[in-house]
Amino acid sequence: MTMQLLDRSNYLKGLLILIRKDNLITTEERDLVLECGVSLGFEKRFCETAIDELLENEYLLDTPPVFSNNDLAESFLKDAVKVALADKKMHLFELQWLIETAALNNLPERIVDDLLRYYISDNSIKADREKMEYEKMMIE
Repeated sequence: MTMQLLDRSNYLKGLLILIRKDNLITTEERDLVLECGVSLGFEKRFCETAIDELLENEYLLDTPPVFSNNDLAESFLKDAVKVALADKKMHLFELQWLIETAALNNLPERIVDDLLRYYISDNSIKADREKMEYEKMMIE
């Protein structure tokens, strides 16, 4: 699946919004989002600036992204859950935003619960050991 520019932009923007939901950007979150942005075709410096200025950016609204198809929306949610768990915690505001994202993309809200159950098992987080969805899409 190749992503159109609008979907790639929404993907990056969605991850940016997500990592600022708890008002703290960890190194792990920063690295994942930076790598994603560059892989999606955005300049590294642009991505770094977007992340560095994220907490002060009053023009980036918290509106969840809407994608051109459900497969892309589901891939985004998988990556978003992995990014949200990068700091080994799921903040309530992150969870609420992920559920809202699913709903706006006409996906069942339970998808977020299913992803959390999948990525958190046996008191360990396996999300950090799996390839990100955007990487799979970029090579197909």
